[in-house]
Formats: sequence, C-alpha cells, structure tokens
Amino acid sequence: MSPPAKRARVAENPTVADLVAPPEWKTNLAEILFSEQRLQARIDELGEQISAHYRDAKLDKPVVVVVMLKGAVLFACDLMKRLTVPYELEFLVVSSYGDKKTTSGNVCLKYDLQRDVSDRSVLVVEDIVDTGTTLNWLRQRFSGDVKIAALFDKKLSKGRKKAIAVDFVGFEAPDAFLVGYGLDYAQAYRGLPCVARMKT
Repeated sequence: MSPPAKRARVAENPTVADLVAPPEWKTNLAEILFSEQRLQARIDELGEQISAHYRDAKLDKPVVVVVMLKGAVLFACDLMKRLTVPYELEFLVVSSYGDKKTTSGNVCLKYDLQRDVSDRSVLVVEDIVDTGTTLNWLRQRFSGDVKIAALFDKKLSKGRKKAIAVDFVGFEAPDAFLVGYGLDYAQAYRGLPCVARMKT
C-alpha cells in the first residue's frame, strides 16, 4: 500500500505563478498581497481575541455567528475552528455589487436568517468592509448586541463617506480590487487560498 500523498508546503512569499488555479484566472492577477500563511496566522490571533471577548461577556446563551455569504465563507470556516466559546451558526446573503467592481449603493437581501436573534449576542462575519453600505445596513437590522468581524477593512475606500467601527479586523486593505479566499469578481476567484490584486 503506497503512503498517502503529502500536502504541498505553503510558500512563505508565493507569486501568482505558484498558485494552483485556472490559467484564465492567473492571467488576470497582478500580485499576491496576502499569502495563505499570513492569512491563517492572523486568523489564529482573531480566534483568540474573539473568544476572549465572549468569555469575558459571560453570555447565558451561545453567540450566534452570522456568516455573510458568499464572500465570508472561507474566512468563517477557518475562524470558527479557532473559537473556544459556544456558538451557533446562521447565514445571510446580501449584495451591493452584483457582477461589477463598484457597489451599487443599495443592499439587496437574497437569503434571510431562519430565526429571530433579537435577544442574542450576534457576531457577523464579513469578508471585507469597503464603502460601509452593507455594514450600516447590518447595524440597523440587528438591534441587540452585535459585533462585526471582518477579514479586511478598506479604510481608504473612495466610496466610504464616514468612519465605520469594525470590532475585529484582520487586515487593513489597500484601495484596490481584491480577489481570493472568498472574495470574487463575477463569482470567480473565490477558491484561491490567498488574496491577490486584480490587474486594472
């Protein structure tokens, strides 16, 4: 019986050429900005930070983790593996981009929560905070104890009209169009293990 195949070692500073991805995707990528190794190390830290916050809060019910689909799915899966407090899972699908690179400014609800969480502590898991349109909508929707965990906060976004508070942030993102690790353009690139900048 042959031994199991070993997982390829993750390069510390990978290039686009190193990616295992469709060639059609790779030709549209300018550079890798956040490697898989860097993402996972930061998610380790976020898991500890979020767990400590909810342990200190001494909740009488598990926190409800609301995952914003589709973009936050990979981040949320890896983050939940690091949480050391009880939690329950819900999903929400909204869109303000469609298949474009700029937001429409309107939030379209496509899939709602399957229960009432108004009396619960909620942790919303987002992929990226850009203009803040979706985040402002979420804060109005959940009236109770709501915290936001975002892998990226694009503070330099030209579309952001006022300061926005994000409770748990992985990285500050450049004002560029990012793809990979859940982030997409026209539904492509989500499965990349890293985050890259698209060519203009």
